[in-house]
Amino acid sequence: MNAGPIIARTFLVVAGVVALGCGGAIRSEPAPAAPCADEDIVTTGDVSTFEIDGDAVLWGTVTGDVAVRAPRGTRALGSIGSTRVVSLAVDAQTVFAVGDAGIFAFDRVQGARTTILASVDHPVAIAKNAAGLFYLESGSGFLRARLVRIEGTEVTVLASGISGASALAVDPAWVYVMTAGTRPCELVRLPVGGGAPSFVWTEACGGDRIVVDETNAYVAGDRFNYGPVPFVAVRLGSKAGTSNPLELREDVGTFAGFAVDPSFAYVALSLGATKSSLVRK
Repeated sequence: MNAGPIIARTFLVVAGVVALGCGGAIRSEPAPAAPCADEDIVTTGDVSTFEIDGDAVLWGTVTGDVAVRAPRGTRALGSIGSTRVVSLAVDAQTVFAVGDAGIFAFDRVQGARTTILASVDHPVAIAKNAAGLFYLESGSGFLRARLVRIEGTEVTVLASGISGASALAVDPAWVYVMTAGTRPCELVRLPVGGGAPSFVWTEACGGDRIVVDETNAYVAGDRFNYGPVPFVAVRLGSKAGTSNPLELREDVGTFAGFAVDPSFAYVALSLGATKSSLVRK
């Protein structure tokens, strides 16, 4: 047995109603074949972050490796060096990875690596949309965090002097940032082209991951309210501002990633001395 994260998939949407399928349990071993049973897909002991893209699941490790599991099989894409992969972003052709060594792009077919940005300062997250690659770093001092958009060789600072930056997401029009700003803790958004931020949620202390879909924003992490609390995932009622936030699931474990697609929620947790596996339900 090997301690490390378990990436699990549970039902998120059933007939338009948010729900957890099969009780939403995370299993450390594959269950017998049955409707809504867990399926063990990949075994790995060092997941640090992951993303989903259609049928593909992509992950980074604490030792700097980037890999993908797709219908054709599981394979390594490459490495960013001997440093933890902090965050991934994907588009149709490329997987982007960031760590203390910089921001890198991997061709999804050939695996060839290109350096996007060699100088980073305590990276937090990256995210990708048609407008470019967005990068959030916390910086090496108080109020030193900044958000930038990278288009080719051009780097545009969208916001700086951010306090407590901890998570990032994008959709076609907005960039979402988790921050401990003037209010206790804030999820804010600003236009992809830059501009003044607006508040989305102000009870997000400890959120390490933001995910957005066409309608909703989701916040996940294992440090909510800065206490030793379980991992929690919350769906906000609207990306424009909270409306009846709903807790999707709660589990005890060290958080390593969260994602959604139209039917499922995915979570990576370290649950102690259990088999580390990529599991879907």
